[in-house]
Amino acid sequence: MYVDYDTFAGMSPLRKNDVLHKLTPENRAELVKTHLQRYLEENRARLNDEQIRFIEENLNWIRPEHYIRRLARLFDHRAAPKRRAASTGSTVLIALAVPSSNPAKTCVRGKSCTYQ
Repeated sequence: MYVDYDTFAGMSPLRKNDVLHKLTPENRAELVKTHLQRYLEENRARLNDEQIRFIEENLNWIRPEHYIRRLARLFDHRAAPKRRAASTGSTVLIALAVPSSNPAKTCVRGKSCTYQ
């Protein structure tokens, strides 16, 4: 199934959700790329240089392989060592860009995270 951006944008949220699950990874990547390109075109004048650079960098990283269904990746034998390594620790560290000068505290499984 293939859907162009204008057709997809005109769909109801429920229809979009249904269609999104039927699209190829290439079509999904095309939709995301088109969305970001159009957003950038329409908003470039009000964005600062850092925001423009961020969107442009993200446009360069959009690849169909990023939109392969998660279930298929679970059975990818090359990803198994990464999953095992990620699940062996008890501390979860998350790097997020937050609008704060104070860093986030370390989170431990089973307990909620707090931020300074």
